[in-house]
Amino acid sequence: MTNSETKNFSQNVSSSYHLEDRGKCNKNTCANARNVPKLRFKGYNDEWIEYKLDEKGVFLKGSPISKNDISQCGKPCILYGELYTKYDEVATKIFSVTDIQDKNLVTSKINDVLIPSSGETAIDISTATCILNDDVILGGDLNIYRTKDCDGRFISYSINHKNRRKIAKLAQGATIFHLYPNFLKKFKILLPSLPEQEKIASFLTLIDKKIEKQKELVELLKKYKRGLLSAIFSQKLRFKDNNGNDYPAWEECRFDEIFKILGNNTLSRECLNYTNVGVKNIHYGDILVKYNTCINDEIDQIPNINFDINLDKISDDNYLKVGDVIMADTAEDYTVGKACEIVSCKAKILSGLHTIPCRPKRNFAKGYLGYYLNSTEYHDKLIPLITGIKVSAISKKEIKKTIIKYPIYKEQEKIANLLLLIENKLNSNIKKLELFETYKKGLLQQLFI
Repeated sequence: MTNSETKNFSQNVSSSYHLEDRGKCNKNTCANARNVPKLRFKGYNDEWIEYKLDEKGVFLKGSPISKNDISQCGKPCILYGELYTKYDEVATKIFSVTDIQDKNLVTSKINDVLIPSSGETAIDISTATCILNDDVILGGDLNIYRTKDCDGRFISYSINHKNRRKIAKLAQGATIFHLYPNFLKKFKILLPSLPEQEKIASFLTLIDKKIEKQKELVELLKKYKRGLLSAIFSQKLRFKDNNGNDYPAWEECRFDEIFKILGNNTLSRECLNYTNVGVKNIHYGDILVKYNTCINDEIDQIPNINFDINLDKISDDNYLKVGDVIMADTAEDYTVGKACEIVSCKAKILSGLHTIPCRPKRNFAKGYLGYYLNSTEYHDKLIPLITGIKVSAISKKEIKKTIIKYPIYKEQEKIANLLLLIENKLNSNIKKLELFETYKKGLLQQLFI
């Protein structure tokens, strides 16, 4: 989605909900009001009022169920740990079920707000989810806030985006943190009238539905890409030439017959910046989480090496070129070995900490090697070679022994072009998701006090 598309969406939504910027309103409406948000819906002018949470609801404790009670069928349930990983401000879809039978189980009522009562960090447990389903079994280590004369969705949004750090200060503990109902009861929150709460909550729920649909599309595209990679590089899916004939069988070579391994540096993050213009540096952490299969230095943000770092001893041969591949030799999991191929290189770029830069000795279609090295077909060969317990690593010596498979150049081109098309579509939709989330974040800053 382009910026203009996002702007049009925001304008359409805002106008349909009659949003007004109260920074522009006159003195007779709200300029002198203290507890008034910057962005407000038309027709609402009263100041928001501060309440203690126990003035607007009661706190209950969840049922004594745990992960071991999750089953394949039964009644829907929510465990406290799922609030961190699966749920946002509003829960409509329930992910877990249990077949446990107990008359004393605590179940939900529509509009309940769920807050974890324990967790590893104070900020983790300072999160809230409003449940829109009746009769969902609520697990242990949950604070259940049953509201009266309030919209639970509004409470949830307010806690997560305006009050989270304040609530985190109420948490008790050292290694395990706890949020006790007695502390939460006295927590103060600013509330508008119930109709305005409902208006704000419905509006934000609309935005969340848009975000959720976009997330689902991104996940579908990721799944499709993974399936395509598997089918192509296992050779279950083959391309034909322009006359409809089969291409020749794929060839196989050892890694060290295909690649020359270049030198890398060991510069930490402290030696890099995004402000200066100079020699760029690819850090292994960025390979693992930031860059896609193909790196274009005109598009991708690559950090620069600080000016005070002496690079005089760096050989010219170690500066990266188009077609070079960089692998991460360390990771916290089995993503070790993830690779990126340089497809555009206008600046001077070096391969950094915990990377293995490789230069092909023969001509390959742009993008092919990057996609092949990230395929399950190849990565499965690395898994037996990975060492380490807390940190996974793989050595150059072991990588050199692995086998590379490849078709003729024309089929490489077709493979790379198709996968690049899919990746571009995926990246476009990821960008669209990021823009939606940024839009929501901006709204939350203005809709709440």
